[in-house]
Amino acid sequence: MKTTNLSVLDRRELLRLLGLGGLAVFASRASAATVTTAAEPPITAASYYRFRIGDATAYVLSDGFLGLPIQPMLATEAPPGAVAEVLAAHFQSPQAQLPFNVLLVHVGSEWLLFDAGAGGFSAPTIGRLLPVMAAAGVQPEQITAVFISHAHSDHIGGLIDAKTGDLLFPHAKHFIHRREFDYWNAPSPDVSGIRLSKEMIAGALKTARTVLNAVKPKLEFVAPGDRLLDAVELIDAPGHTPGHLAFAITSGNEQLLHLVDAAHHEVLMFAHLDWTMAGDSIPAQASATRKHLFDRAATDRTRIFAAHFAYPALGFVQRNDSGYEFVHDRWVWS
Repeated sequence: MKTTNLSVLDRRELLRLLGLGGLAVFASRASAATVTTAAEPPITAASYYRFRIGDATAYVLSDGFLGLPIQPMLATEAPPGAVAEVLAAHFQSPQAQLPFNVLLVHVGSEWLLFDAGAGGFSAPTIGRLLPVMAAAGVQPEQITAVFISHAHSDHIGGLIDAKTGDLLFPHAKHFIHRREFDYWNAPSPDVSGIRLSKEMIAGALKTARTVLNAVKPKLEFVAPGDRLLDAVELIDAPGHTPGHLAFAITSGNEQLLHLVDAAHHEVLMFAHLDWTMAGDSIPAQASATRKHLFDRAATDRTRIFAAHFAYPALGFVQRNDSGYEFVHDRWVWS
């Protein structure tokens, strides 16, 4: 395992480690922290987790991980001492392996993929979706619908082959919020709220435009409130990006609320709703969206899932004296 000190890391090397565009939106402007990289994670049974949503079979697919300091990427505006205190109270360290989780749901005759991981627009430990999917016994040709939550590259990079531009899910409809598509393809998107370097923002824009235009012939524009394929409710969840969507997947008498990137950490963003992440386009709106979704999940006692919570990222939202907390779902052996 290799450890690199960011204080001696130039921008070119940082972008190489994080993947230009592929993880630019997650890169921080840290100057005295450490980033841990490793060989590609092995494909093991733990790289996917099968569970049920009513009558549907669902899978948590691991796209990999990134080892890095939590701040200033997450809880960007928080005092470092406060972050360390909250993490220590939950037996966690300021150094973390940030997971990248993708949801797949088989309901009826449909295979529904919610985002597609980073693909080739990534660091070496990320972009593992296709081999993990194969290990779970599912092939790209089986996917009938891809729901794009937002156009950050760790969510859409896996839609195309980074070298050839070929579509990786050729038989699938690709759904995206019109507001999200228009934002990334605007001549001058408003990036004033994003707390990343100009180079990193430019990389994110380049990758978003490259991927979205490659899949454009397959795109179908949707809006919050739409219910698709009798199973998926689209939920307006702006802030992380202007057209960010969350999803409620229903089968039988059960529902799963997929927060996607409305919350990035299962401790910090429950303890402090006002703590945001450096890639949020509209940080204050991201906090408001998070509270709304937490309220819904807590009131309905709905199980939730998120793209960057600790694997397998399934659990519940519970109210407490200070706000909310995340309660992990029990691992079910099946």
